[in-house]
Amino acid sequence: MDIAGWLRGIGLAQYAEAFRANDIDGDLLSRLTNDDLKDIGVASLGHRKKLLEAVAARVQALAEPGAVLVTTRVQRQVAGLFVAEERGNHTLKGVPDLVTLFRMVRASGGGRRAGQRHLTPLVGRDEEIAMLMRRLHPSGNEGSCHRVVG
Repeated sequence: MDIAGWLRGIGLAQYAEAFRANDIDGDLLSRLTNDDLKDIGVASLGHRKKLLEAVAARVQALAEPGAVLVTTRVQRQVAGLFVAEERGNHTLKGVPDLVTLFRMVRASGGGRRAGQRHLTPLVGRDEEIAMLMRRLHPSGNEGSCHRVVG
């Protein structure tokens, strides 16, 4: 994948050298976090959000109306909290490898299954949790993609 070309395409060509110097390729692109972007010198919050949203937009484009799709990485983080349905491997524009996607069906209502690790509760995130729950039960006909970070 031409990372410099992709960055030019989203108006952030100034970071091409930082991505090259830190060996960020197509494989790593979909796994970058906000902190990773800070570490390689993307100081602007707006630019970090734009970069992360550009990757998430690839997934969102595949979402059916009223559906929430997530990657394997996100699905693992919410396992036991939400019922997810595997939607198979997909090719995402600008991502060289196949990406497994999951459709979020509903909140599980049962907490974590036995044997799974326990995550730190989302303290002070009531508004964000409420927003995610609203997104899982939309009233419109638009698909959506949500990235849970941090």
